[in-house]
Amino acid sequence: MLEGINHLAKIMQAEGIFKSSKITDVQRKKVKERVSSLPLNFYLYHNSLDIWQGKVYFLIEKEKEKKLVSFAPRKDNDDG
Repeated sequence: MLEGINHLAKIMQAEGIFKSSKITDVQRKKVKERVSSLPLNFYLYHNSLDIWQGKVYFLIEKEKEKKLVSFAPRKDNDDG
């Protein structure tokens, strides 16, 4: 499951979600489209994507069990 979440995080980063304070409907739709082509071992409820206090939250379903997942994007230093 962690590999799938890692792929999802890369998609969110590419869509600029980590730089936002709010996820737009357009971003949710783009994530949904890109995730549909990935071999994830869980189902992502793309409408549940949200950001609060610097963390990304979303609901997944795996083996008929729903789980709320959250993570904080890694902060990269631009020290050069």
